[in-house]
Amino acid sequence: EFGKQTLSVVDLEGQKYVNVDMLTETGIDRAGSLDLAPSGMADFVSTPRLHRATGTLFDVRHRARVFTVLRDPIDRAVSSYHRLKSANPNSVPPETKDMTLEQYAAGSLVEGNWVTRFLSGHGTDGGELTSHHAALAKEVLRRKAVVGMWDMFEMSLERMEKYFGWLPETIDGPHAIAEAERVRCVDDAVGRERRREANLAETFGGVPGVGSEAYRLLAEKNNLDMEVYAYAKELFLVQADLPYPVIVNNEEEYLSGRGEGSGSPLFAGDVAPYDEEAMKINCINNGRFTADPPSSNWYPVSSQMTVVPSHDGKGQALKIVNREHQIFGGLWQNFQPDCLVVGEWYELRAVVRATMAGTNTPYRCDPTVFFDNLPSSCPGLGLRVDEDIRELARTIGPLKTDEDWVEIYGLVRATPELSSSRLSLFVSQAPPDVDLTVDKVTMKLAPPDATGRRDCTGDLIANGDAEVGDHRYWFIRGSGGGGRIEIVSPGYGGQKHAFRHAG
Repeated sequence: EFGKQTLSVVDLEGQKYVNVDMLTETGIDRAGSLDLAPSGMADFVSTPRLHRATGTLFDVRHRARVFTVLRDPIDRAVSSYHRLKSANPNSVPPETKDMTLEQYAAGSLVEGNWVTRFLSGHGTDGGELTSHHAALAKEVLRRKAVVGMWDMFEMSLERMEKYFGWLPETIDGPHAIAEAERVRCVDDAVGRERRREANLAETFGGVPGVGSEAYRLLAEKNNLDMEVYAYAKELFLVQADLPYPVIVNNEEEYLSGRGEGSGSPLFAGDVAPYDEEAMKINCINNGRFTADPPSSNWYPVSSQMTVVPSHDGKGQALKIVNREHQIFGGLWQNFQPDCLVVGEWYELRAVVRATMAGTNTPYRCDPTVFFDNLPSSCPGLGLRVDEDIRELARTIGPLKTDEDWVEIYGLVRATPELSSSRLSLFVSQAPPDVDLTVDKVTMKLAPPDATGRRDCTGDLIANGDAEVGDHRYWFIRGSGGGGRIEIVSPGYGGQKHAFRHAG
């Protein structure tokens, strides 16, 4: 089956597989040449050659998300020792028969920093490792992986089931799995493995004490893995608030964007800066609310949300009601910074309908107001960067008198701080007694001519000539009664538009 020049699904002992060999570079290259990822035939790929697989199989339109369950390196080494001792004597070196754990730890059969090698792409066949490789391994986990813990396996599995949407939508129907049966299956599998390891530990000895020579030797040979594992435990706690389920739908919205580094989709630096496909990547998941359910990836804070008709009436949007706070009371989404490329500019957009709470009466805000805590403040978008709140996108003025929906727009540049922080996007900023209906939320790579994009080599004033036909980035400051900003034509020197401070 592996030699065929076409992909097919084969049945092996009741399990279905695609006829590709992901254990070798030759097999991975064959899978790539046969378009395994675009075919959609494989739901899951397992390989010991992570970087080779990601660089060969996936591209900007066909991406993947790494998930892994990590184990304490000492426990992992002891488990490997147990497998060696319990193996068929004809399949292992003869000296293993009477080998103690301490002798194993001091010998050449013990694994050394395997996880660091695997994640950094340095190879699992040897070679010197440095702290640089550990840092790269941690970066891969942070940017690309849903992390699980072996000693919290059930919790890890539950998180992954929710994150990837593996749970059945219903326990009814011919293709569904009853919840009780699913739980029993998981419990049996986990319990069987734990019983097996307990029996091996009773026969060959358990995990050595921290002060023992065996522990010292194992820790020394896995020093970088110990560092990576400690970092992974922190990630596991941080990822407790990952959005789920993550939905990648036909809106051309993808989980991962471009990045610097190896040239593989783990750090997809081979995508041209303004490649047409890269420009379509939306860092916000389910921004048009076409997923099932429409609220997937989103959650309300100090408010409640409900599903309503979309801006164009052809789809669905989310409405935020019962808002208790002007900034925090709104629609939120946590997202991973791996979509962001340091140094690049990103456009934030949304369309929002603001109505007085509990009514259909339009709320007429004042887009010339700079501050977001006033009774006349307009809806806007912002980012929570770790615990720091930043308002980044504002309602575009002047408002159209015959349109209830307003457009929100802003630019943000991806800094090293953003790319290494916990990020949440939120829609709010109108007064608490205003309901917000939200649609078409995007955060995409900004084109070179995006209004407001500044690199200190050109005009430092954003939208200085009003040529976009609105007054984005312009406000009226004063003690009240500041009037309004109008767009008039023609502008100075025959240009299309100019600003007029009226009223």
